[in-house]
Amino acid sequence: MEITGTPRKKMFRFSVKHDIDLLICVTAFNPFAGDASNKWCEIAESFMEIYEGVAIDGRRRRERTSLLLSYFKADDREKLYRYE
Repeated sequence: MEITGTPRKKMFRFSVKHDIDLLICVTAFNPFAGDASNKWCEIAESFMEIYEGVAIDGRRRRERTSLLLSYFKADDREKLYRYE
């Protein structure tokens, strides 16, 4: 039996460097002020320029940013720095 179709994309895992670059992009575009829908797409495009071949949509970047902010607000340094 032969399986055909498109191969699955490799799952992207954020590292500390990715998180820092993501937050730099977020601060550059400031999606929390005004209409955020287009800004998250711009952040995704900017991030993909830094890391060629990484295809992550704006929604995943928004969720990752929210997660990092929640760790920071809760002062949960263990989760925030778990990659070090």
